[in-house]
Amino acid sequence: MKRHIKLRTYPTPRDFCPHCGHEMDAASSFHRAEDGPGGPPQPGHLSVCIECMAFLRWHVDAPGRPMMLVPLPSFEGLPLDAVNRLLELRAALKLAKAYGPPTRQGAGKKEVKH
Repeated sequence: MKRHIKLRTYPTPRDFCPHCGHEMDAASSFHRAEDGPGGPPQPGHLSVCIECMAFLRWHVDAPGRPMMLVPLPSFEGLPLDAVNRLLELRAALKLAKAYGPPTRQGAGKKEVKH
C-alpha cells in the first residue's frame, strides 16, 4: 500500500538545537494525508534536528514567551505511533543527507561508497 506523505514548512521563532547548536528558524511538518492538514509546531510537538538528528520537543517555559526546542530525554510515555514516526523521520533525514534529495526518477544525486 502506497502512503502519501505531505510536507509543509512553517517559520518558527529562531532557536538553536540544544545538542549541536544548529540554528533553526523553520520547521517542516511531515504528516500522512489521512491524518489531516497538519500545521505549524505547537508546544509539546516532537521534532528532529536536521543537522545532528537529535530528538527534540517544542516547549514554552512561560506564558507569552516564544516556543523553544528542548531535548527529548526518552520515549517514555510517548504513544508507539509517535515513536515510530520519529524513527521513520530520522531514517529519512539520514538517507537524504547521504544520497541527496530524490529526483523524479527516485535516484539520489550523490553516490555513497560502502
